[in-house]
Amino acid sequence: LADNTVEFTVFLNNKDAEVMTRAHIHKGAAGVNGPIHWDFHEPPDPVVVGDHIMLRGVARRRAIANVNDLRDNPAQYYVNVHSVRFAGGFVRGQLP
Repeated sequence: LADNTVEFTVFLNNKDAEVMTRAHIHKGAAGVNGPIHWDFHEPPDPVVVGDHIMLRGVARRRAIANVNDLRDNPAQYYVNVHSVRFAGGFVRGQLP
C-alpha cells in the first residue's frame, strides 16, 4: 500500500480447533527459518467459520525497501501461524 504497509488475507483449515495466538511474515526461502518481518495477527481471535479461519487486515508499516523486497521476491518469504498448542508455529506457508 502507499503508506508502506502490507494488506493481507490468510485462510486456514483448522480441523483440530487450534487457538491461534500470533501470525507473521518471515523472510526465509522454502525450508529455511528466518526472522520476522511483519507481525499481522495478535489477539483478539480471528474470524472462525466451522473448520476455517480467516485472518485479514493491514500489517504494521515497514521501510519501503522491505515492502519492495517482499513484492519483488515473494518466494523468499513465508507466513507462520502460532497456536496455544504449537507455540513455535502450527502452519507455515511459503509465498508463491
